Amino acid sequence: MHDVFISYSSKNKNVADAIVSDFEQNGIRCWYAPRDIRPGEEWVTAITKALETSKALVLVYTDESNNSRQVMNEIAVAFNAGITIVPFKLSNEQMSSELVYYLTRVHWLDAVSKPLSENITALREYIDVIVKTPNGAAPASVKRAEEIVAEEDEAVKKHNNKVMRTVLCVVGVFAILVIIGIIAVIKLDRRAQEQAYADAIVSYYASTDIDDLGLEGSFEFLSERYPDSYYFLGKMYERRGDFETAYHYFETGEQTSDNLCLLGLGGMYLEGYGVEKDMVTAKSYFDNALFAGCVEANFYEGYMWTWGLIPGEEADLSKGKEYADAALESDNKEILALTYLLLGDICRLGYADADMTREDALKYYEIAVLYCPYYESESYDRKGSYYIEDKDYSLAIDWYLKAAQLGNRHSMKMLGDLYYDGIGTDMDTDKAKGYYLAAGGFKELSSAPWFERADDGFDNDVVFNKLGLIYYYDYDYEKALYFFLLAADEFDNVYGMGNAGMTYEILEDWENSLKYYGAAIDAGHQDSENFRRRIRMMVDDGLVSAADAARWI
Repeated sequence: MHDVFISYSSKNKNVADAIVSDFEQNGIRCWYAPRDIRPGEEWVTAITKALETSKALVLVYTDESNNSRQVMNEIAVAFNAGITIVPFKLSNEQMSSELVYYLTRVHWLDAVSKPLSENITALREYIDVIVKTPNGAAPASVKRAEEIVAEEDEAVKKHNNKVMRTVLCVVGVFAILVIIGIIAVIKLDRRAQEQAYADAIVSYYASTDIDDLGLEGSFEFLSERYPDSYYFLGKMYERRGDFETAYHYFETGEQTSDNLCLLGLGGMYLEGYGVEKDMVTAKSYFDNALFAGCVEANFYEGYMWTWGLIPGEEADLSKGKEYADAALESDNKEILALTYLLLGDICRLGYADADMTREDALKYYEIAVLYCPYYESESYDRKGSYYIEDKDYSLAIDWYLKAAQLGNRHSMKMLGDLYYDGIGTDMDTDKAKGYYLAAGGFKELSSAPWFERADDGFDNDVVFNKLGLIYYYDYDYEKALYFFLLAADEFDNVYGMGNAGMTYEILEDWENSLKYYGAAIDAGHQDSENFRRRIRMMVDDGLVSAADAARWI
């Protein structure tokens, strides 16, 4: 059991520790994280329960807590639960707009002046009164709203006669009843919206198939009051591959100053979803979000450092872990899931210190799924890659199969590679073809144009080239050419160029054969000398003109 909840930024833990030590030495029981979160207990649940059973909340107000999303959430829960909030002011920085909303009419304890120990003593004496009051009310020395109203009523009595007093009382009572009714309706509506928003987010985090939820209407309705709704709308459409709509929602949210939507836009440029990949633009969005106090931006910064995606910088696992650790302060369960996946990758790539080894990667991959089940396939896929690196191909295939069944494209591609090359299993080009087609989002048709392709951002040109080779060696040259051209024309794949030239030669399309052989030579294909020889043979046989082929012979 406890009396007081201590809310603070982790950067001010020394102050929180001093307050807790003083309070508990004088019989005031405190709850503060992470000390009082039991092993295995979910962080958000633990904090919510602790707040609901507290008589008061002490806010250690500093520059850092003013910009902390976690602190803001704790204040909101305390406010809505009717808990007395006592800000302990250690900074003169102007309050954020959200804190202004919650703390405008509460009594502040100024701790900017005097030694900290004296200020903590004054705080303790103030809190002691609240704790000993049955309903946890603030000390009587701080006027409450009903006391102010009573004083105003007394002033009216002194300046009006008995009849006027009666009339004013009747009117006043009626007005108060009306106001109380309006306030009750507003509070009821606000709480209903808060509950609806909380329910929508819980459903979003818990879902493995966002199409089944029908959350668009809820987030659309709540977006005016909760701008983060635009972020969740954007992520929902991004998961579906509707990048144009996703971009629209992220952009709309950015215009309302929602920092999460900055991350959504940056993520689209990072992955090339509906836009051309641009690491400079992506990082600028992440930097802006981080500067604005968005703790979730740390995940993306860590991701870019881990995988060497920052222009002009080498990969740096230490910096990746530093940012990942900072991202763990987020209460966004999707970001937490992604952060634990990233920590697993950092371990797997070889980062190690006193607390982390390569084997810890598997643990982190499992934790990620606990926060957001949608990333179960990502967890399985990474476990497959872990065992590939250990050359334990049997386990790798098992995990890739589980991920592929959940729709993971990378796992499908990896299974295609393993069956194509006969690694850890028998060579089976039919199975390889099936996995490659699934990875690329292709549906095979019975007649031209032969394939229907999902336009959802998959861009693995190696898969396209291997599909071409599978059809080529099955003597199905038209289908082979489809994939070679896809690899060559859309992704400048040098092997696709050479193979397209070879296929056009078999189909006796000499002009295009020359074109793609030449492109492969210009791109530095390892078989360039063989392609030059093929071009000379076409010239000698009069199939192409020497003038057209001059630059390559």
